[in-house]
Amino acid sequence: MPLRTALALSLLVFCLSGCRSPKAEGPGFLARMFNRDTVVEKNVPPRKAGIAGIGDENDQRKADAELKDTGLSAGSTDSSTISLTDFSNEKDIPLELTGATVVAEVNSVPIFADDVLKASRFYGQLLAEQDKLTPEQINEIRKQIIQKELQDHIQKAALASALRQDLKDEQVEQLDAQVDSMFNQHVQNELLPAYKVKTRLELERILEEQDTSIEALKSAFASLEMAKFFVSQKLEKTPELSRSELLAWYEAHKEQYHNDERVNWQQIRIRKGDDPEAALGKLKAVVQALKAKQSFDEVAKQYSDDLKADEGGNWGWTPRGSLADERIERAIFGLAEGKISAPIETDEAYFLVRVIEHQPEGYTPFDDVQEKINQKLYGEARMAAADKVIGDVLATASIRTIFDGRK
Repeated sequence: MPLRTALALSLLVFCLSGCRSPKAEGPGFLARMFNRDTVVEKNVPPRKAGIAGIGDENDQRKADAELKDTGLSAGSTDSSTISLTDFSNEKDIPLELTGATVVAEVNSVPIFADDVLKASRFYGQLLAEQDKLTPEQINEIRKQIIQKELQDHIQKAALASALRQDLKDEQVEQLDAQVDSMFNQHVQNELLPAYKVKTRLELERILEEQDTSIEALKSAFASLEMAKFFVSQKLEKTPELSRSELLAWYEAHKEQYHNDERVNWQQIRIRKGDDPEAALGKLKAVVQALKAKQSFDEVAKQYSDDLKADEGGNWGWTPRGSLADERIERAIFGLAEGKISAPIETDEAYFLVRVIEHQPEGYTPFDDVQEKINQKLYGEARMAAADKVIGDVLATASIRTIFDGRK
């Protein structure tokens, strides 16, 4: 697969999140994810919808009535099923969003509150501050996190479900082995250095303190890789754009490549202070050093009291019209590259400036940006195609959440 394709897939908008998986021996890791130990009853009426809250109210009421007929009610005591009642009103949302609370169901596969919460970048902050919060405040924050980030988990669950339908058992085993190997490399090359530890045991101890585990991280990693794998398999080859097509795009968007006139320059500043005579003597020493072919950088570091003295007096690229002192601006925009100005005197100081490079107003040539344009358009085409794949999967998935019907 071309490198640009891999990079485009890496930009798919998926949060790294976890799915609860039993720590049991037997089937491979992905097989256990595809067949979670707690499932929603298979006869739940399907809901053809994209994201929670989208759909006709009559369809909603009909589906809820059919759901009630299946016996899946809030008071169900059957431990092999998960109840998904109509949480269309604020008062119907569970009073406590605990880790085992089912917050969504995608094609009969439940998404638990912990799947969303522990994958959130806000979860660590919540743990750190929970002693200062009331149980009601904690639960409200949990609800807000879940509502904000649930869609990403729904997308991944739908893609995983679609992938499972496409794969045979032996293919699942092969993918499982591949993901396992990739995750082990991820632990060795990224997680251990990031947490500043040398062994998985040390990493596990740190993760336990953060109310998570290597298993949860592996689940998150596997979810992302499955999503990328499924989308990559469904994407059609993106046609290469010709030079004439790229040039036409460049001409249509040429203003993006307009450059204002600007100068890259250096400055030596000698403040007069309370002793103008000493400042003048210092200026003469600077001029003599420059005449002796000492570099402007070295002289600036030795004599200048400018803010950029330690950097050789380099002020970088400056567009015309951005300097407060017009005399200095006239000097730097009037000098040829590599030339040094005569001393410029103000009430406060003496200045000498040098132009490193002068870029006139104009446009970046097409040949200089052709490859960047090609990468941009290719990436956008791949992303659009990936979005369509995801949209098609979501459109045919059966999705229910605790936020259905809420705006």
